[in-house]
Amino acid sequence: MTTPTGQIGVNDIVNEFGRAAPDGDTTGTAVSLGKYRVNDSSTFNLPLDVGVPQSGEIKMSDLQNRTRTVVFRYTGTLRSGDQSDRSPWNLRSVYNANQNAYQGLSISQPKMIGEFSSLPSDFDNTSKTLIVKVKIDGTLGSKRTTYNDTSTQYVALDTGTFGIGTSIRVEVSSSGKIFGAGGRGGRGSSGNGNGGAGTNGTSAIGVRDGNKSVTVVNAGLIQCGFAGGGGGGGVYSDPDKNSQDPVSSGGGGGGGAGLPNGLGGSAGTGAVHSANGNAGTNSTNTVRGLGGSGKVGNRGNSRSGDGGNGGQQGISAENGDNRSAGSGFKSGGSGGSAGSNGAAIRKKSGASFTLVNTGTVHGSTSATNYTNN
Repeated sequence: MTTPTGQIGVNDIVNEFGRAAPDGDTTGTAVSLGKYRVNDSSTFNLPLDVGVPQSGEIKMSDLQNRTRTVVFRYTGTLRSGDQSDRSPWNLRSVYNANQNAYQGLSISQPKMIGEFSSLPSDFDNTSKTLIVKVKIDGTLGSKRTTYNDTSTQYVALDTGTFGIGTSIRVEVSSSGKIFGAGGRGGRGSSGNGNGGAGTNGTSAIGVRDGNKSVTVVNAGLIQCGFAGGGGGGGVYSDPDKNSQDPVSSGGGGGGGAGLPNGLGGSAGTGAVHSANGNAGTNSTNTVRGLGGSGKVGNRGNSRSGDGGNGGQQGISAENGDNRSAGSGFKSGGSGGSAGSNGAAIRKKSGASFTLVNTGTVHGSTSATNYTNN
């Protein structure tokens, strides 16, 4: 219910935070005001609520207008492929599990600051509100799209839905990083056909509706997954009426920056009396992969298309190149299109959030809809 802003009594404090018993108490009813000066490593040395003293003098007035808070923290490095090809990060699921090392990961057990009462479950209680705070000190990645699933929007961290009496606060520290996955580069052409399309990057944070409020406080990095580049088109030539007419396939597109890293598109196939285009290269978390080169046939000078480079911050992913017609050109393919970037933060229909940013955010914060974690 948040403690009163005006006159406050011991019962108001106990109803909000639970009873802080004096050392050696056997009455079952006594309360120690000094025990509310919380500074415990198990809850990351956070105060009972912002503004509550952690040492020195404490007064009843210091506990006016304060709200109970549950906190947990993530400190590892997780890519979606590390756990059943999917990030397990749905905040409600982690909360419900109520355990250390959730699914074997570096996620601490959620604890109510002060630990004077059990973990709350009255998420819809608008008369006794709750703050759920997650601290991101590690690195989180999302899930990649594939050639057979080019447009689904996955997220690395999903707020989940707690209830209309619960405020969610996601705090990304200066060492914290949340990434969308990089898109894959398109395949190089098969023979003199068209290059394949690059896939889309995915997103970092997803915000659901049904909560009292959601606040994202970022002092680290929140980055979308960037798009993969398109594959290059192939070419067929008959420059001198020789029976060994060359067919050159196109290069694969480069992967888009993100985590997991965007994979380079595979090399073209089906070259005849010539060479296949090269595969695209993989990205890193923040730097795009490059498209593979196309090839000139062993006769004439027609050339298959290069794969397009993947995307990164400030640089858009590129379409694959079309074949280049030279002497004896007969036919050829077009380059594949680049994918689209994911988002830094996506929200479900009806959801809203507040972003407080002193760090770095790459990507849209107004995109909508995603697949639930």
